[in-house]
Amino acid sequence: MIMIETIETSSLGDRSYLATDGQVAVVVDPQRDIDRVLDLVGQRGLQVSHVVETHVHNDYVTGGLELTQRTGAAYVLAEGSGVAFDHVAVKDGQVLEAGAMRLRVLLTPGHTHFHLSYVLETADQVRAVFTGGSMLYGATGRTDLLGPADTQELTHAQFHSVRRLASELPAETEVFPTHGFGSFCSATPTSGTASTVGEQQRVNPALTLEEQEYVDTLLAGLDAYPAYYAHMAPMNSAGPAPVDLSLPQPVDPAELHRRIEAGEWVVDLRQRTAFAAGHLSRSLNFELGTNFVTYLGWLYSYGAPLTLIGESEDQVADARRELVRIGIDDLAGIAVGDIDTLADGQPLRSYRVTDFPGLAEARQHGPLQILDARRNDERAAGYVAGSQHIPLHELADRLDEVPTGEVWVYCGSGYRASIAASVLDTPGRDVVLINDSYGSAAQAGLEDDRPTEGAGATRRFHRQLTRHPTNYLQGRTMTTAAPDKVDATTVRSWLDQPDRVTVLDVRSPAEFETARIPGSINVPLNLVEKHAGQLAERLDRQVVLVCQSGNRATQAQQRLAGAGAEHLHVLDGGVAAFRSAGGEVVEGRARWSLERQVRFVAGSLVLGSLIASLRTPKAGLLAGGVGTGLTLSALTDSCTMGRVLSALPYNRGPKDRSPEEVLDQLPEPQPTR
Repeated sequence: MIMIETIETSSLGDRSYLATDGQVAVVVDPQRDIDRVLDLVGQRGLQVSHVVETHVHNDYVTGGLELTQRTGAAYVLAEGSGVAFDHVAVKDGQVLEAGAMRLRVLLTPGHTHFHLSYVLETADQVRAVFTGGSMLYGATGRTDLLGPADTQELTHAQFHSVRRLASELPAETEVFPTHGFGSFCSATPTSGTASTVGEQQRVNPALTLEEQEYVDTLLAGLDAYPAYYAHMAPMNSAGPAPVDLSLPQPVDPAELHRRIEAGEWVVDLRQRTAFAAGHLSRSLNFELGTNFVTYLGWLYSYGAPLTLIGESEDQVADARRELVRIGIDDLAGIAVGDIDTLADGQPLRSYRVTDFPGLAEARQHGPLQILDARRNDERAAGYVAGSQHIPLHELADRLDEVPTGEVWVYCGSGYRASIAASVLDTPGRDVVLINDSYGSAAQAGLEDDRPTEGAGATRRFHRQLTRHPTNYLQGRTMTTAAPDKVDATTVRSWLDQPDRVTVLDVRSPAEFETARIPGSINVPLNLVEKHAGQLAERLDRQVVLVCQSGNRATQAQQRLAGAGAEHLHVLDGGVAAFRSAGGEVVEGRARWSLERQVRFVAGSLVLGSLIASLRTPKAGLLAGGVGTGLTLSALTDSCTMGRVLSALPYNRGPKDRSPEEVLDQLPEPQPTR
């Protein structure tokens, strides 16, 4: 039996894979720290026959060369890759034999000129396809990493490559991309953790848009990517040195201070709030976490001396592992221990930490200097009124643009703001870190929602283009992302703060009357479809969409997302799952759910037509018509019969409400300044 194991590198948003028939293994796109692969191989008693690269990577240093040297495997790259070491060069259509497995090579340019996908086959089945930076989950790999001169050509090539995969592979083929799990190598946000070619045919923009629409959408969504990417392809082409995860010698407090005084990079790995409470003057805070390596690599000057401060050797060792993945191999030293001890009698610096409600309260007492450290695409979707915008990756070169005195710093989550705060925290500035999710800014009444005439449309365009590009450019209710499902336990916890979440029940009024979540608002699906734009304007907080099973809630999510609404979640399993999870459900008059009514009516029509066909053979055509309708409903994920039934008196509430009455039930949007 063929098994595929995923080796996740969440800090870079990438995945490597190990495919095996139980004896022989193939490794796809391994990261620099190959001990993870070797551990798997050793535990399972496997022999690695091939290490294959989908492309010469731009976002991490490969471990492929060392892995082949350690295992004796063949190292496979595309013909024309231009690498400086021995390898097996393969071209389109070539087949690699690996035990009971076959890897068929497909040339899929787009992410790079010589990008490959590998189709995993057995003697009688297409099992999977490893797509690297080509077909991702609900997106495609970005096409601008080789420079502007190649971007247009590569974007068109990406379109045709993804279409080739969809046309040549069975719908049930599992898709295993390398990028798209938070990696900046993805052109647009991805969705989901597993998929098939068939699913991608429904949601991937390269398969749902016409070619020029796809190209325009992808290019419009591209923004800055980490500066360290410029170093990755040259390192990978030259052949990376074997990885070294050992730690350098510790430095004492006196040497630590000397390095700071000399202007060297001294990075404190502690949590952002701990750093804010007390830190060495002119040290920088890059909290060790998922985003650590991306942003340190983005800002770091390659080759500069780098010393790490950590609370333990384990913490520093984790940082060391992250850094070698992007080729930062030479640490100048480490300092481990309590920050007061490392201060060696010198005073610590500190700054305040607050949230967006704290900022709103402070603004009531007078104007403030506020710095937005997010990217341009995030800024285009909304910002704190009156804030100054300098993306984090530009801050070091634009420090003179930030006035002295008090400055409040925010980003999307608090992480980048904490880095910016540490950069700004010098004598003459009083920094305040806003350690909060940007979604709270609008709820605190801080977001600029009163732009000048004409700017509102531009702002909505950017919001929809960056978050739902396919919806906007097609002008139709189709999303590139799978629905964001949330479990019932999570919804229960959200309802403890009812002022921060809106629950919309999209079932028929009669179903809503039968059983509903307390505090939920009934907005039947037909009203969502007709008035999605008006609803989206009123939804400025977390939204949970509810129905009986999830199907109608998913359709509502797609309609609202297409109209520009954000923070949309589908309750997985509907009202029944909420009840099973211990959630309170208000019970009313018992009625059949719409799904049950559809099954009853469809079954009755089929049964009746079959009985009638005993006397009148043509009556059997009705059964065929019902079957065809149900098949189309499954293929289009819609239900015409359900729409008809929902309009019957049985499925109406005590009183039909107008759209205006429904809208009046929604919470008022937060006031803006």
